[in-house]
Amino acid sequence: MALARRAAGRWGTSQQLDDEKPVISSELFSAGCGHLGAELFCALLGGFGIRSVLDVRELDHSAKRPWFNRDALELTMRDAGLDYLYIGDKSSLESVASLVAGSKAPVCLLGVRALARECPRLALCEALEAGPWKLRVFHLQLSPEAPPELRLLPHPHSAVLGRRLAAAKEVADLQDKLEVALGFAGSWRDRVLRRHKMVRWEDWDLTRRLPSAEEGPLAIQLPFDTLLLIIPQFMAQRELYALQQAALPGAVEYCQPRRQIRNPDGSFVQFNEHFKEAWLCDDYDYRDSRRVQQPRLHVGQQLPCWAQELQQRAEREVQAPFNSLMCRWEPRGVHLKDGPHTYATKYGWGDEAVIGLLAVGPTREYRIHAIPWYHGRGRREVVAVNIPLAEGMLVALGGPLKERWLYAQPRDEESAPERIQFTLQLHADPELRIGAGASRSCPGTEDGEVGAGCSGAAVSGLAVPGPPAGELRALQTAQQPSLAESQATSRKRWHRA
Repeated sequence: MALARRAAGRWGTSQQLDDEKPVISSELFSAGCGHLGAELFCALLGGFGIRSVLDVRELDHSAKRPWFNRDALELTMRDAGLDYLYIGDKSSLESVASLVAGSKAPVCLLGVRALARECPRLALCEALEAGPWKLRVFHLQLSPEAPPELRLLPHPHSAVLGRRLAAAKEVADLQDKLEVALGFAGSWRDRVLRRHKMVRWEDWDLTRRLPSAEEGPLAIQLPFDTLLLIIPQFMAQRELYALQQAALPGAVEYCQPRRQIRNPDGSFVQFNEHFKEAWLCDDYDYRDSRRVQQPRLHVGQQLPCWAQELQQRAEREVQAPFNSLMCRWEPRGVHLKDGPHTYATKYGWGDEAVIGLLAVGPTREYRIHAIPWYHGRGRREVVAVNIPLAEGMLVALGGPLKERWLYAQPRDEESAPERIQFTLQLHADPELRIGAGASRSCPGTEDGEVGAGCSGAAVSGLAVPGPPAGELRALQTAQQPSLAESQATSRKRWHRA
């Protein structure tokens, strides 16, 4: 299985597995750091009955949430009565299994993402459950509520993995079908390099100079097997004017989302986005788990003729298939900061995704940031690229976007005219297929989902799924200063590059 092979590549196997290995007959849990404060997170783990935590994150620190740094988290967990050990993602499967067997049960593996299907720990859990250790894995994920109703809900690994594989198959099947129809052969990277000039990251990083209209397209080989393609003059001025008129509000049905994000104390802060969005796709709705109200999605609108022509033209230049278009209209005024966000929440994308970016209106910076921030050459080197998304320029970005990259758009300090930004993508979400007959909705939030048919009492006899409501309220009050600290840290992080 692909996930098991990925786990073997990341965590490795020290030797051949056989039937003579010691067998562990127990249950194993996993959870992700997410947005919560460390005290509340530990209280939820302890309330569920967890006694030991093995940290399998790639990085043992977080600039945005310093309370999840290894040293700080170890102290917090010790105060909460939890045993904590950081093992990273370089240990062999046998070593991880031995540590699970030698720790106080129940044991929980700690990853970085709140939802297991978005986190690298899913591959490790698949390898452990499929191995000879007879481990039954349950992923502890937040309920969609705020305190005092906030709980950890156990999701069987088979259910989480099944959804993950079904989504991956949907994307892969659609991609194969469209590539055959378009006559594409080989990998996307090979197709781009056959058509456009390429420069290595090590060379481009010395000057960071983007191509002019006279120089033509340029492909930049970024770290982590990612490719950035810049096509400086994709559309002429008269074409841009026609595109603007076709995509303005009134010609396209936009909505202004009201969204929410979870605070470290478990509560939600709600806000209206300053922009409006429209999702154009014939076959799929678009999951929007940060929305306040149900159903948390963008309903797909039929692709009009101008969108189909834009999509076909971009496919020829980028050498990648697209089936959908996200339109984002920003009104006149100061364009506010947006992000950083992770691509990991893009449920309808494949592990190796290609997107296209095009704008009509004033130039605005689009920033991508690698995870981790440093790469190679024996030193901690920030891998961040600021792309001035100028009018008429087409930018394509492809590779392991969901696993390795963040994106953001910094605030514009001066008032600017209205602007429309288009994101071309290959999107296929089997749970939100138009015409599937089922009620299409997203009951969960960005970091929480409803239960998957398994209660806390059904797992290892754990009858207490969360800490008392009074303790949650006390933690909620104590965590309030951490929100401002988190926001200040986030601003500092994105000004480093």
